[in-house]
Amino acid sequence: ESLPVRTLSVAPGPCQPPRIIGKAKHKEVHLQWDCPPSEGTCEVTEYSLEMTEGDMEPLEVYHGPDLECTVSSLLPGATYSFKVRASNEAGYGPYSGATEVTTAAGPPGQCRAPCLTLTSNTSVLVSWESPENSGADISEYRLEWSREEESLELIYCGTDSQYEISDLAAATHYCCRLQAANQAGAGPYSDLVTCKTPASVP
Repeated sequence: ESLPVRTLSVAPGPCQPPRIIGKAKHKEVHLQWDCPPSEGTCEVTEYSLEMTEGDMEPLEVYHGPDLECTVSSLLPGATYSFKVRASNEAGYGPYSGATEVTTAAGPPGQCRAPCLTLTSNTSVLVSWESPENSGADISEYRLEWSREEESLELIYCGTDSQYEISDLAAATHYCCRLQAANQAGAGPYSDLVTCKTPASVP
């Protein structure tokens, strides 16, 4: 008489490192991986993808049965490391080797509203700070200026962090906004800032 014998389950072997599909974008990357060799082990039921960046604690960014996933909400121009492991009813196998991915640079972040300082009754110094870095250096700032209610016009384009506007009319409202650009494109405009020149002395 024969008795059924059940052997103990064995966890999966290591997976190959994940592969990048296409090009890494500035905020997301698409990764794919293969099932580990399955000789003598039970069927894989799920995978766990882990991500690290710099000194960050490792973070599980995917958990499930698929052989691919898109990881989003990444920082532009940053380097991340990904590794994957498989599990079956006996538990998780070892992690794969790591795959390093550097995301593309993105356009600059939104500039803060520029600071306006009256330097005389008819001139204003406009100054500003760099926006959040997005993986590429700022190539230029674009300052638009106009009298209130009129359409804005580009009056400065360059790498300085200030610009003086003179020959303004007295007792007049003016407004301006700022934009930064890099090799990946232009960022969003700052909020509109307004000022009023003083009345002229009779």
